[in-house]
Amino acid sequence: MRWPLEVAFYNAKQFLGLADPQNRTPRAVQRTAPLALYLHTLVILWFAEHGRFDAEAYRRAHPWYLQKRTPSFADMLVSLRTASVRESISGYPGQKPSPAKKLRTLFQALEAAA
Repeated sequence: MRWPLEVAFYNAKQFLGLADPQNRTPRAVQRTAPLALYLHTLVILWFAEHGRFDAEAYRRAHPWYLQKRTPSFADMLVSLRTASVRESISGYPGQKPSPAKKLRTLFQALEAAA
């Protein structure tokens, strides 16, 4: 029963920055781990409600990994980031952003990812 907790801590350290916080005050130290684990939970809940993972497409893109059936936390983050970029490029419903704004937003997202 301990394994899911180990995986959650690993994911929070590996993907959400829990492994290398630079806290200087006691309150910051007390808040860092709960915040990272809260974000971990939010990503999983968002993915359960809105995320997409196509195992067949994943296996076609990664032919060496034919056993993958379910998404990892990293796959959930990719789905969330993709949806965030898509949302920022498309704008709000009813508004039509200019092509220049779409490109600028896309370049900002790519720059942030790099």
